[in-house]
Amino acid sequence: MPIWQPYLEGSFRGGGITERGELDMFLPLIWSDSALLFADLRGSIGDTGNHEGNWAVAARKLISSDWILGAWGVYDLRESSTGNHFDQVSFGIEAMNLNWEFRMNGYVPTNMDPQRGPRHTGGCCLHRQQHRRAFESREGLPGSGRINRPPVVGERPVL
Repeated sequence: MPIWQPYLEGSFRGGGITERGELDMFLPLIWSDSALLFADLRGSIGDTGNHEGNWAVAARKLISSDWILGAWGVYDLRESSTGNHFDQVSFGIEAMNLNWEFRMNGYVPTNMDPQRGPRHTGGCCLHRQQHRRAFESREGLPGSGRINRPPVVGERPVL
């Protein structure tokens, strides 16, 4: 029996201003007692736009009795409520244990054409002069306080 089981999770939020459905799938590809290669596939769709898809592949390895090293890559696409499309490739490395986590992430847009949209700032896009453009960035994320919680990808315990 494999240690890691695939699962499919769905949700729907309705009854408010917007309605949204989401689907997440965790799929172990190759594993052993101390290593895991997996796919994490996510998608969401809303009645007012803002559709999104994320397709990730990640690897994690237990290197000692308490440290896990990992690397991942993701293709993200997003359609805004105004019908604009933003695509990016994301990647990262991580080290974690039950008390600490360290992550280095990078984001590279794959479509560089500016698109018309409302003028405001947002989490994925750079907005200038009524145009939106996906932006490139890097970040480092140290963390603590993971006592009594397993290491996670997103919100799911993994390895």
